[in-house]
Amino acid sequence: MHHNVVLSRLKIACYSSSLTIDSWYQHTLGTLFFSL
Repeated sequence: MHHNVVLSRLKIACYSSSLTIDSWYQHTLGTLFFSL
């Protein structure tokens, strides 16, 4: 049971960090595109 809790927390952490990376990536692309 404890192992499942750790696993779900890891999944949430990975998911939120990938979301952050995605939004940062899109923001960077948008900034580069508009500065051209």
